Amino acid sequence: MGATLPLKCLSCGIYASAQAPAPGQAPLVAPNAAALLRRNATDLRRIAGRNLIDAGEMRMRLNELLAQRRQRVERQRLAERYHLDGDYLLYAGGLDLRKNVTTLIHAYAQSGVTTPLAIAGAPRSAGSQFPDLPAVARGAGVADRVRFLGWVEEDDKPALYRHCQAFAFPSRYEGFGLPVIEAMQLGVPVLTSNTSSRPSPAAESN
Repeated sequence: MGATLPLKCLSCGIYASAQAPAPGQAPLVAPNAAALLRRNATDLRRIAGRNLIDAGEMRMRLNELLAQRRQRVERQRLAERYHLDGDYLLYAGGLDLRKNVTTLIHAYAQSGVTTPLAIAGAPRSAGSQFPDLPAVARGAGVADRVRFLGWVEEDDKPALYRHCQAFAFPSRYEGFGLPVIEAMQLGVPVLTSNTSSRPSPAAESN
């Protein structure tokens, strides 16, 4: 066994001890790990203080830190762009009659759920195929809890799905229903209709 040598992280000035490599062996180094963790010095001290730096554990912890940072950034963006600063239920898609959003709003009102319902979709002028959904929400007495987000940028959709409590997609007819697949891929609970193509992809999650 080699001697215990002090190691110093040049980016944050942290000292840790690790076993020196045996003669002829190269030291185990996690490339750029210290640089990537320079803003998380406390966590690096916690790991390095055990006298053994394991590359697998370092990678796992780094991934956790990056995921936490991503969540903070996404939450901030959702609050700034769509005024979603807490828990919410989500519908995302078209707003025409076949999407059945009117039924969703009425069901939401009857459920007594207080978590806001966020409806994402490009607004259209009310007509025979496009109901006046804000008026529907007002008539159902939930205008203060139903939030119409309007058009959502593609880059924001993963965050919108990821942070919702559940995704509702009650469409009467769909050729495929991509939003259901997108939500399930991110591990989001999905409530959908059992008509058209909806049962097939939803059943795959059971």
